[in-house]
Amino acid sequence: MTIIRAELLKILPNRAVLVLTGLYLLFLGIVIYGLQTFINKMSGDLQLPVDASTIPIYNFPDIWHNLAYVAGWFKIFLAIIILILVCNEFEFKTIRQNIINGWSRMDFLWAKLFNILLLSVCSGIFLLVMGLILGMINSPDPSPGTMIQKLEYIGIYITELVAYLSFTMLIGVLIRKTGLAIGLLILYYVIEFIISVILPEHLEPYLPLEVINGLIQFPYNLTGANASIELGTVSLAWGYAILFIALSGLIIHKRDL
Repeated sequence: MTIIRAELLKILPNRAVLVLTGLYLLFLGIVIYGLQTFINKMSGDLQLPVDASTIPIYNFPDIWHNLAYVAGWFKIFLAIIILILVCNEFEFKTIRQNIINGWSRMDFLWAKLFNILLLSVCSGIFLLVMGLILGMINSPDPSPGTMIQKLEYIGIYITELVAYLSFTMLIGVLIRKTGLAIGLLILYYVIEFIISVILPEHLEPYLPLEVINGLIQFPYNLTGANASIELGTVSLAWGYAILFIALSGLIIHKRDL
């Protein structure tokens, strides 16, 4: 509880964190709310062979898969928040002060894991609330039994965030400068793409971002809903998350602060 209180005292007065959190929730809410209208317009403009208005974007139970997939586009906002919180500790030497005050280096790691879990769970709750509101308004059958079907996609979305933000934390612990860390995070997308071109095709799906971004597949093809949750991919994503956390702990333990 001491660690949690200390982290909240760092987060709440941080204007950059609060602004990014607000922008994340605002953009995500606007996109989710306008998703059906946008798809209908694009369907008409592009003259697609399928009438997009017939796709149950906001209907239970498909809404959970749809919203979780769309929300994954915006996780970069949360990644920047984690980089700010991690790198500020090194740039302003607050990690040294915490250790002088009695923290261990691993306490610092637990504190940052709290940030990751807080952002991931709160994002999942936000998605849950949006899904319940839109689903109850638009679904022809908003019964409790239909509501809870495919609700596991909220859990998979939280898993995606935990794995991705753990990777982000590793970059922050390694680089320790906010601007450079954000640049490396963006550059890594290019690096992984180059690696995927070089690697044999059967190894490409096992790259970190391929695994994390592949947790929630695109919900539809021309015949309707087709994607499902791959338990192997979920296990691999958690494996990567544990690896990123362990590497972060090793760097914190070995390097000078």
